[in-house]
Amino acid sequence: MLFDFRENLERRKLISPRKAAILWAEQKRKSHMATITEFLHCKYGTNTQEEITKSLNRLQIDSLLSNIKKKTLHSKLFESLDDNNFDIQSSSTWLKKGNISPKSEAMFSFLQDRNIFFRDPNSKCPHCKSSNKTVDHMATRCNRMLNSDYTRRHTEIVRCIHMHLCRRFGFKKSRRLKNHSVQSIMCNTLAEIRVDITIPTELKIQCNKPDIFLYDKRENLIWLIEVGLTSIDNLKSVEVENCTNTTF
Repeated sequence: MLFDFRENLERRKLISPRKAAILWAEQKRKSHMATITEFLHCKYGTNTQEEITKSLNRLQIDSLLSNIKKKTLHSKLFESLDDNNFDIQSSSTWLKKGNISPKSEAMFSFLQDRNIFFRDPNSKCPHCKSSNKTVDHMATRCNRMLNSDYTRRHTEIVRCIHMHLCRRFGFKKSRRLKNHSVQSIMCNTLAEIRVDITIPTELKIQCNKPDIFLYDKRENLIWLIEVGLTSIDNLKSVEVENCTNTTF
C-alpha cells in the first residue's frame, strides 16, 4: 500500500501541488513511505523499480514461502506445493462448502497446517504409551487405534463417497449423510455399486475386495475406489500399496 501510494504521488506531483507537497514533506522526514522503494530492493533483491511494480505480489508470496519452509512443522505442508502428487486445489475444497462450524474449521485448519502443539513436547501417546504424542502419530500411526478410531473414520469416508455415488447415478436424491445407510449391492439401469464385496477373478488374487466397486453402465467403465488415510510423509507408499493391491 505504501509503495502504491508513493507511486501515485510521484505520477501526480507535477499536476497536483498538494501531492507534491506531501511527497516533499515525506522525503524530508525520510519516512518509511519515502524510502519504501529502497526497502523493497533490499528485501527482495530487485534492481529496478519496474521489477517491483510488475511482480511485487509474486515476490511477497515467494518470500513468505521461503520463510515458512525454514520452519520445522509448517514446512512439511508447504513443501508439498512442489510435489506433483498433491492436488493443492482439492486439498482446500472442504473450506468452500460452508457446512462446518467456524470452531471446527479453525481446528481442522490448525491440523492441516500442523499448528497444534501439546503442552509437553516429550509426552507419550495416551493409547499406545510408547510413541511421542504428535499430530501425525495420533492421526495415522497409532497401532492401538487401528481397529477402533481409524476403522470408524475409514467407514465414515466410504459412507460419504457411497452417498455421493448414489446421488450421481440416481439411486437417491437425499443430501443428508446422517440418515444414509450403505447397502452392499445396489443396481439400476445406470450403474452397479458394490461395497466391501469380493470380486471374482480368473486368477487367484489376494486383495480382491476393494472398498467400493462401481460399474458405470453408460460409459461401460469399472471404477475401483480404495480409501487410504495417511500423513504427507507416507502418502506415496500408501498410494503405491493401494494401486498394487487393486491391480487385477
